[in-house]
Amino acid sequence: SAGNRQKLGERNIRATEDGKQLEVEFPITPQQSGHFRLTMTATLQEGELVAKNNSLSAYLTVLEGGLKILYLDGEKRFEQKFLRRAINASPDIDLDDRIIDVRSKSRWPIDLSADLKFGKYDAYIIGEVDAAALGPQQLQTLATNVSAGKGLLMIGGRGSFGWGHYRNTPIEQLLPIRFDPAEGSEGLNESLLSRFFIDGPLPMVLPEPHPVTRLASEAQNAALWKKIPPLAWAHRFASVKTGPGIRVLLETPNGDPLLVSGEYGRGRVLTFAGESTYRWPMHGFELEHKRFWRQIILWLVRRDDLDRDDVWI
Repeated sequence: SAGNRQKLGERNIRATEDGKQLEVEFPITPQQSGHFRLTMTATLQEGELVAKNNSLSAYLTVLEGGLKILYLDGEKRFEQKFLRRAINASPDIDLDDRIIDVRSKSRWPIDLSADLKFGKYDAYIIGEVDAAALGPQQLQTLATNVSAGKGLLMIGGRGSFGWGHYRNTPIEQLLPIRFDPAEGSEGLNESLLSRFFIDGPLPMVLPEPHPVTRLASEAQNAALWKKIPPLAWAHRFASVKTGPGIRVLLETPNGDPLLVSGEYGRGRVLTFAGESTYRWPMHGFELEHKRFWRQIILWLVRRDDLDRDDVWI
C-alpha cells in the first residue's frame, strides 16, 4: 500500500512451442503481514510486437505467523488422538503433544522448562495430567504465561480439573469455573460420583451465539448442534465464576455448563467438561469436529476475527 517494491528474483525459461503454459516458481518468505500485489513480468523479446500481455498481477494476503500449541495429556486416549488430528488438519496450526504417563510418577515433576519458555507456544491444552506431574513452580510459570497473553484450555477426563488435584494451585485461579472441595478426594463411594460427574448421553445446547460454537450459518447453527452426537458424560462444575469474559458457551438441556470461557490478565481461558468429541467424526461430523477445535484455538489466541474470507472485486 505504501508503493514499496521488492524484487523476488529472475528465472530463465524456454518455450518449445507457441501457446505452451510453463510454471515458474519463486520461493517467498514474507517478513510482515498485510496485503500485497504480486507481479510477474516477462522481458520484451526481440521481434515481439505486443507487450501488453507480458505482465500478470495477483493479490497476496499474508497473515501473521502460524500458531504453535502444546498439548499435555496422561495417555493416548481416543479424545487425545482425534483432537490432535483435528487441530493439525489446519495448515497454520502446529500441535506438539506430550504424554505424561502416570507410571513415571516417581520422576514427577517432569521438566517442561523448555516448553514453558515464554514465546515458544501460543496456547496450552491440559487433559488428564495430574498437577503433581508439573509441580508448583511450572504451574506458576504456566499461569504467568497466560496472564501475559497466552491461551489455556482444560478438557475433561477422569484425572482433570479437581480430580487432577488442581485445587489450590495457580491454575485454579485462572479457570472460569470452581471445583467441588471434595473433588479428587481418596476413598469416595461410587454412589457419590454423581456429585462430580454427569452421566450421558448429553446433548449440547447453545445458550447464546459465540464464534467458538458457530459451525454453520446463524439460521442453521442451532439445528446443527441438535444433530451432533451427544457427549458420553461430563464433569459437573461446582459453579461458574463471575468476571471479565466469563460466559457459558455450551450447556446441557438441564442448564449444566459444559464449555465456559474466561479471561486471565491478557490471556484467554476455556474449560470443556467433556472428553468425547471423538464421536463426532465417527458419526459423519468430521468437518464440524475440525472446525470446532480450530475455532477454539483461534479464539484462545485472539485470532477469531481473522478466520474469515476476503472478497476482492
